[in-house]
Amino acid sequence: MSDQAHENFLDVGMNCSGDIHNEPAPSDSNSDGIILDLGNHHEWSVSMRGLLEDKGWDKFLETPWHDGMEGDTDIWLAYEVPAMVVYNPFTGELEPLHPCSEDKMSEALSRRQCTAYILGHVKDTLRSSIDTRQEDPYTVWRGIEEFWNLKDFEDQIIRRWCRETLENMFLGNEQSIEDYIENAMKQYVDLHKFGGSMSSQEFIDCVTEGLWVDYICVTEKWNTEWLRMQGLVPTGVDRPFEERLRELKEQLEAREKVLLQEKVERDRIWLLEWEREKAEREAAKTPDGSSSGWSFDGDSPSISIYFDSP
Repeated sequence: MSDQAHENFLDVGMNCSGDIHNEPAPSDSNSDGIILDLGNHHEWSVSMRGLLEDKGWDKFLETPWHDGMEGDTDIWLAYEVPAMVVYNPFTGELEPLHPCSEDKMSEALSRRQCTAYILGHVKDTLRSSIDTRQEDPYTVWRGIEEFWNLKDFEDQIIRRWCRETLENMFLGNEQSIEDYIENAMKQYVDLHKFGGSMSSQEFIDCVTEGLWVDYICVTEKWNTEWLRMQGLVPTGVDRPFEERLRELKEQLEAREKVLLQEKVERDRIWLLEWEREKAEREAAKTPDGSSSGWSFDGDSPSISIYFDSP
């Protein structure tokens, strides 16, 4: 990753000595609360606690969720499912679906709202660093505390971004195989540059999973999941990474050429059909230039319908 790309990704300024300094912290227009960014965690934490205290939610940061009785009812169930009873065929009795009281169901709602409020004060590009599936603000708050206090915090952000980019990449409609693999390699190199790791087979899996189904004749020989479905395992994993990648690229580019040739042939057939229909429309005209019937004319091959005159 170039210095400029690094700077753009972190959304911070970099002086000539390489030291990073944060821009003024952005604020939430609705509450004037600070938005959590890369270098303002302490200020954000103080501000956020004050806002939560005003709403009566600060207590949720100190104690985790408990349903009040058995302890195995999660927040979602307590909130989404009211206090219902179901018939137990084994005991012949009506039993509660969960043990939460009305107060606990109300608390579950407040905890969900608190979690959403906290996440709403985190910069969009950094939310992937938080487990947003959690609904308990106690868990979310501690996750933020632990992650933002890591010694190599910024490198962690970049490593996660590079890995997620590789795992979610796909071949664009007009993108060549060469460009696709080159972009993937840039992310792979940056991932390792900032202390991350990814095996050669993981990288190949990321590349092959992002290809169209037209390339399946190649990917089924390289991708771990496709091989597993065939009762096979990847081979040659002990070979040098550059050698395996070169071989994969050659096979994909060969397939790319075949697909391009097929496209050229389809376009040729389309053009011939269009010219044939155009000639038929011209032949159907009377000597004075008017049509002997009525047709749906167009600029592309279409169905023409003619009616006989009475």
